Amino acid sequence: MWCKMAGNIVNAEDLDNYIRDVVYRGQNKEIFTDGNFNSVDFVQQHKDEIVYSMLYQWACFTLKPYMSTKTPKTTRFLPLINVTDGDLPVWARNCMNKGVPVYRFKAEKITDSVRDEITMVRDFLYSAGESYINKILARAKDTQKKYADNPQAKGNKNREKPRIRIDYLKTNVEYADFNNVLKLAKKWHENIAAGSKFKKYDAELYKESLEGTEPVMDLADGMHIVRLTTPEALDFESEYMGHCVGKGIYDKVVKDGSVKIYSLRDENGEPHATFEVRGKKIEQCKGKQDKAPVAKYRPYVQEFVRAEKLEISGDVKNIGLIKCGGKYYDIFNLPKDKKLVLNGDLDVSGMELTELPDLSNLIVKGYFDCSKNKLSSLRGAPRQVLKEFCCRGNRLTSLKYISDGIKDLDCSHNRLTSLEYTPQEIGDLYCESNYLKDFTGAPRIVRKMFRADFNGLTSFAGFPDKVGGEFRAIHNNLEQIEDISKRVKGSIFIYNSSKNFFIVKQNGKLLDLIKQPDGYVYKGYIDLSRCSLQKLPDLSRIVVSDSFFCEYNQLTSFVGSPKEVREVYIGNSNPVTSLEGLPEKIGCQLDLEDCCELITLKGISKEIGVRLNLYECPKLKDLDYLPETECKSIGVDERFVKKYHLPKEVCLQDLRTAVARYNAAAENITRER
Repeated sequence: MWCKMAGNIVNAEDLDNYIRDVVYRGQNKEIFTDGNFNSVDFVQQHKDEIVYSMLYQWACFTLKPYMSTKTPKTTRFLPLINVTDGDLPVWARNCMNKGVPVYRFKAEKITDSVRDEITMVRDFLYSAGESYINKILARAKDTQKKYADNPQAKGNKNREKPRIRIDYLKTNVEYADFNNVLKLAKKWHENIAAGSKFKKYDAELYKESLEGTEPVMDLADGMHIVRLTTPEALDFESEYMGHCVGKGIYDKVVKDGSVKIYSLRDENGEPHATFEVRGKKIEQCKGKQDKAPVAKYRPYVQEFVRAEKLEISGDVKNIGLIKCGGKYYDIFNLPKDKKLVLNGDLDVSGMELTELPDLSNLIVKGYFDCSKNKLSSLRGAPRQVLKEFCCRGNRLTSLKYISDGIKDLDCSHNRLTSLEYTPQEIGDLYCESNYLKDFTGAPRIVRKMFRADFNGLTSFAGFPDKVGGEFRAIHNNLEQIEDISKRVKGSIFIYNSSKNFFIVKQNGKLLDLIKQPDGYVYKGYIDLSRCSLQKLPDLSRIVVSDSFFCEYNQLTSFVGSPKEVREVYIGNSNPVTSLEGLPEKIGCQLDLEDCCELITLKGISKEIGVRLNLYECPKLKDLDYLPETECKSIGVDERFVKKYHLPKEVCLQDLRTAVARYNAAAENITRER
């Protein structure tokens, strides 16, 4: 079940420290919480710290919840804690004894792709925050000039003092959802990259390229490394390379020496790779347009890393080096006659590879990720991978050459017609969005979750002997359902919208929930998240004793929802415009966060036991429709906090009072007019 809040993080302080480190790049900067500044000069002198303060508020409000939510992207750095783990606080053990999951944050397990996304968003928002401050400063300067020229001029003289909203980034609706701001950040970076494509390198540009640089290292073939020391040098690098090292984003940290920026250049001074180094760690290595450096420049990049004895913290795949036995090796040229052991993970995802480098003598003790490439074969895969093997999003027609020893497998979004070559026993198995007609070649034992959504399944032939967790097969061509209830220990969800059946397991047997009588109680949870559903199956007559998940679909209404859900109803990130069809009663929580098309609360559940989450619903006009019975906590976004003068979390009675007071005041104003 994806996208469940992992609020129970045993080392939440480590996550807080990581977020602070990402925002402030490891520096101790002054944090501003009040934006009432007395002079333009003060703001100009402290602009960098003010922008970082704005960015930190946003990160605490948006980035932290994103990183605390269990999704396919975060599962690696938010592993589930086992009850046998030692040194756990009492609260964590109590949660686990009650069946509530507890997680541990592991910064070292954050993948390059996730780190890149966070960095991309950080740099974009820094630029947005700086642009906002510049507008405020320009307005304040205009006001100062106006009163200097004419002291008796009419207007608001206070505007000559810059008033900066430190919560500007946090409260901006466009930046409220991480995935949305990531789209904006990618577009921003694409625009920067597009500008560099038209740069013609000539003698004049060469002369400009030398300004603000210090020579660091001479390499073969006229290649050399320079350090960029001035804002002008950073701007040149940014404009020519098509990334965001310039534009003021790195000026302050380069000036104070906390970050060093290096550039790989040829004999004509043309740049081909840019490095961000903090201490002795290389944080980023980018080629043109924020991509990996061109392959022919990779040896020079590697020579610099080895010579400077740098630890590779980020962009491992762009640099192409892995450390085995204390020594760096080029993953694209590993020794043929030597077995190597990598005590960590190997990520070569998103590199547009058409074939894997020869890694067949490599043992990877962590996970191996070759997803989002253009691979048609796994030839060259590591000899062994001792954790997850992820090859999703390629063009694979077979799993031949897959590594031995894998713990979990994600081969979704390929062109597989069978599961041949998978291990006989595995943990999680994800094979959604392939061309499977049956389960030929599947493992005999799947210890944990088994997902087979979006295939062309017509038969259960070859189904595993044992599935220890949940089995789900949504959107297939199954017509006759074989009784697999004794083989699956966890929940079963098989939905065929064209045949109008929704098969689940209850009391050890399979049954169709759509055909159950009014008031039937299903003892368990139902997970229909991320199924591309445009409408729900008709479950309106049943009661769900646990939770109901239907987030991240294309639902325009909740019609078909169970009559009652006794725990949590998660419906966030759907394009619903109203709440028609919601359960009459929800025992614990209703989560509607990020329902960006929601206009009205009409149709809301009559009873919500504990909490209603209405964060990030930008089109929601008012809060006139509310549950009839007590709801202990309602989360509202900044617009309603200001409109109704409320805290962000408020009980139902206080919210009703505030809404009634606002409506009465509005009515009085209308009468007076």
